[in-house]
Amino acid sequence: MSVLRNTNFRNGGCLNLSNVAEIEVEKKQLVNRLLQKGDLILERSGGGPTQPVGRVVYFNTDDEFSFSNFTTRIRIKNPKETNNQYLWRFLNYLYISGVTETLQKQTTGIRNLNFSEYKELEIPLPPLSEQKRIVEKIEKLFAKVDEAIRLRTEALSTSAAILPSAVHQVFSRAKKEGWKYKTFGEIIEIDTIRNTKNNLPFVGMEDVESHSGNFIGSRDPKEVKSTTFHFDTRHVLYGKLRPYLNKVLLSNFEGHCSTEFLPLLPDNKFLVREWLTVWLRYEKTVDNIMGTNSGSRMPRANMDKVKEFKIPLPPISEQRKIVDYLDSLSKKTQELIFYQKFQLKDLEELKQSILHKAFNEGL
Repeated sequence: MSVLRNTNFRNGGCLNLSNVAEIEVEKKQLVNRLLQKGDLILERSGGGPTQPVGRVVYFNTDDEFSFSNFTTRIRIKNPKETNNQYLWRFLNYLYISGVTETLQKQTTGIRNLNFSEYKELEIPLPPLSEQKRIVEKIEKLFAKVDEAIRLRTEALSTSAAILPSAVHQVFSRAKKEGWKYKTFGEIIEIDTIRNTKNNLPFVGMEDVESHSGNFIGSRDPKEVKSTTFHFDTRHVLYGKLRPYLNKVLLSNFEGHCSTEFLPLLPDNKFLVREWLTVWLRYEKTVDNIMGTNSGSRMPRANMDKVKEFKIPLPPISEQRKIVDYLDSLSKKTQELIFYQKFQLKDLEELKQSILHKAFNEGL
């Protein structure tokens, strides 16, 4: 039997039917669990650290589905008195306005809705014709907001692709420009010197952002650890484990780092650190290094194979020029991405404002 679970809930009150579980349901239970078109499904248990339970989705298909143990079906008793879409929108308004968060308790990391208190919540019920008018108005306004969200999401995706596209164009010029090539092993030393100094800041994987390479940890000195690697401003820290292959830190301070990093020391006769950083983050480089992974429990790059990879080397002056251009472009795209995300947040809040007005002031 196709069973709808919390994972099929989408924020906004809709269902995602792309990953529905097939679970055996006893015939006796199935009678009471079959959903009908127009039913509402309430999330009673689940949630997460930042996501309360209490989401309500609208079941809008004639296909046979059941609901899971972590959810509850809500069905209108008297359709002549209550419009199911009106109730759906109102219950979601209670959720996004934080009402249901006050009606839950958390056990072993799972949030549970106090259903007895939930059933006592009062629902404003104007005449059925007025309920339908309110729903129609909400849907029209939401359609406009959803279209704006769609366009803004597309713009966000386009903005995020600007820098990777520019980097790809840079490396596509290599042969045309006649750039020299040398293998990684010829011009990069893997400088795994154990740390022996006191009062240096420590860098762990959690201290470096994946795509930006920004250091987000603390520069406060940490207790020295002989099991860590030492690095300084000559190095580039490179995450060697599979989940962290795009974690690259261009260090501007001296410290010691987790052995999940490799301190790379470039030969400055052939390349600047920034150029090495650009090459390591290049999507094609990441894919190629991923192809060298070995180890089943904690896959890591096979650096013996990576040492055979060839790095395109324009003149040092050209490397600096390209790096400056990419840095400037990165800052502009980050500002653009921040703006797009800010606009998306405003649009989601606009939906909450529409529901607030609909159920408190009238549309």
